[in-house]
Formats: sequence, structure tokens, C-alpha cells
Amino acid sequence: MLKKLSAFVTTVALFVLWGCHKDVGVLIFDKPPLEPGTQQIIITTERFNGQPVSGYDLSVTGVVSAAATLNSQVFVLDNVKTGQYTIRVSKSGFIGTTKVIDVVVPTDPTIDFRYRVNVQLTESNTPTVIDNATGGVIVVPPTNTGGSGIGSNPITVTIPPGAIPGGGNTSISITPVPIEPGSVPPVGPDGGTGGFVLVCEPEGLVFTQPITVNIPLDIPLALAQTIDYTMVYKTGNAATGDLQFSTNPADEIVMTVSPDGKTGTVAIPHFSAWQQVGGYTLEIEDGMTEFQQIDASLECGLGVAGTYSLTGVYESPYSDLFNIPQSELTFTIAETYSFDAVEGYQRLVSARHGTKTYRLYDINTNALLSEFTVPSAPIEIINDLTYCHNSGGG
Repeated sequence: MLKKLSAFVTTVALFVLWGCHKDVGVLIFDKPPLEPGTQQIIITTERFNGQPVSGYDLSVTGVVSAAATLNSQVFVLDNVKTGQYTIRVSKSGFIGTTKVIDVVVPTDPTIDFRYRVNVQLTESNTPTVIDNATGGVIVVPPTNTGGSGIGSNPITVTIPPGAIPGGGNTSISITPVPIEPGSVPPVGPDGGTGGFVLVCEPEGLVFTQPITVNIPLDIPLALAQTIDYTMVYKTGNAATGDLQFSTNPADEIVMTVSPDGKTGTVAIPHFSAWQQVGGYTLEIEDGMTEFQQIDASLECGLGVAGTYSLTGVYESPYSDLFNIPQSELTFTIAETYSFDAVEGYQRLVSARHGTKTYRLYDINTNALLSEFTVPSAPIEIINDLTYCHNSGGG
């Protein structure tokens, strides 16, 4: 009798153990698959001063392409793949932008990959009517950029009598276009780094004698005494910002900088776009942080939602030399996330982001003028499930 009872108890015990193991095993080993992430390029278009703009044309060409006329500032390109993308924005009466980006999408399809790009449109300044015979003066308003030069003071353009060929009047518009924050400034023909651009219209106008342009620079005294500055002609399409430096040596004009660094003067023989080039080199190093946990659901079986925010500051002299818009000197990158509840599991959220380190060097002495690091695209967000069995059954 004892043998039979013992055997019965053992059988019941095994059944209970097997039942518990099976219940827990479903939660431990049948872990739900993670949801597929989003792979996006998010393009924000605004005026260079940060104000909204509508009715502009945007095109993206690359592995995934798109084109649209938009009233919204934000355009999202979904399901992007690794590759190079060219972004163009344009609008009648504005100077546009062409930007090329290289995108590397994570191989893990559950990662939310968001590559944010800001592009700007600069409204052309109102034309000034000049009498061709008598000439005149054009006062270009300040740009309100990070630079204390043209950011705070007007550019003055003097057109001598008879410099504009033919009779009658000519409407002339001159618009300074600052460097876009986070973009890589172009390298001039002599290896220097390009700064702001003066877009001069009507395009192709050739003067019988040069006109004089006085540009408030407010260059730090040490830089004014050691670094050369030029204005270099650029060819191409100003409407889309797709401009390249001229290969004609005559199209590179030395800028005379005042001893105190306050003003630069150039004599321009013809119109379209002229870019300021300084005798410094800019090194930009791209990096990527490590994944770090940024959030977790508060209790077992709950979802999680939040925002991953980063702040950066473009520092001087970079901000001054390239006349970055004041509205963009301090910037915030913010990405929201939301992951639903899964019974028996806790959500863990991790993120990482890109970085850009800027190093500005004197092209003659190789002395380091400035170095700083800011967060940048892309942002990658990944979530995971960790078992936390909370059914109350042990």
C-alpha cells in the first residue's frame, strides 16, 4: 500500500511540476517578436531665419526618390535604404538649397532609424532701381545671423556712373545667404573654406567697370592680420542653390580687410553668385555614440512612450565666420517613441545618435582656431522585451 501511495504522490508531483514549467515556459521561450522599426529621412524646410515657408518644391533623388510641392515644413521619406541622396528645395522669389547626404541604415530591421535634415530657403531681397547713367548706392539689410558683421550691419554696394551698360534703369537685388548649420562648407579653389554667399541679380550682368562692395565682417583681430579672404564667383543654378566655383582665375578676387577686421571691400566685375572664402580649413569628423538605455516601462506588462531629446550649440568663431542664422545657433533634436504593452514583459528602450566634431584651422600655420562637438543625425531607437512574469501564479 505504501508503494502504491508513494507512486501516486510522485505522479501528482511530476504533473504539478510539469504544469508549472509549461506555463512559465510559454512566457520564457515564446517571446513575442519585436515590431519592425521605421527607416526615415525627415526633411524640415524653413526660411534661413527659422520662419516657416509654404508653396515650395522639394525633390529627393537616391535609392528611394520623391518629389512634391509642399505647404508643410516637414516631409518624411519612408522605407529608405543605405545610399546617397540629393535633396533640392526651391521657390519662386527665393534662393534654394541643394544638399547631398550619405545615409547608412542599420541592418537590424527593428531599429527606428531617423535621419533629420534641415534645408533652408532665403527670400531674395527687394530690388533697388538704379539709373544706368548716374549709378547709385544699394544698402543690403543685415541678415540677423550669428556673425556680428553682416548679421548686425548692412552691406553697401556702390555702382559708379555708367558701370551698367546701356540706357535706362536696372533693377538690382543682392541677397546674402548664410551657411546652413550642420552642412559642410565648400572648399575654395585655393583650399580655403567657403562662408556666406552673395547672390546678385540679374544674373549675367557684366559691368563696364567694377562695382564696389563693402561687407561688414567684424573678423577677430588675430584672424584679420593672419588670414587671407577672397570672393570667388560661382556658376550654376542659384534658384536651387546648386552652385560650383568658377575655374577661371579672374573670378577669384582678393578682399581687402580693414586693419581692425571690421570691413572687407571687393570690386566685382559681373553678377551672379559670389562666395566669401577664408584662409582656414574646416575638418568635420562624424561619429556615433553607443546605445544607452533611456527608458523602461514602469511596471511589468505596461507599454512605454517618451521623447529622446538632444541639444547642441554652434560656437564662435564657426558661427561668426559662416554667419549661421541666430535662430539655429542653439538647436534641439527630439524624437518621440511609443511601444505597446506586452503581457508578462517589460519594455526597455535604448538609443544612440550621430555626432559632428568641428575643427577650424589656420590654413597657413595649421593652428587650431576652434573645436566643438554637437549631436547630429541620425538617431536610432531600439526596444527590447525582458521577461517579468506577473500573472500571480508563481
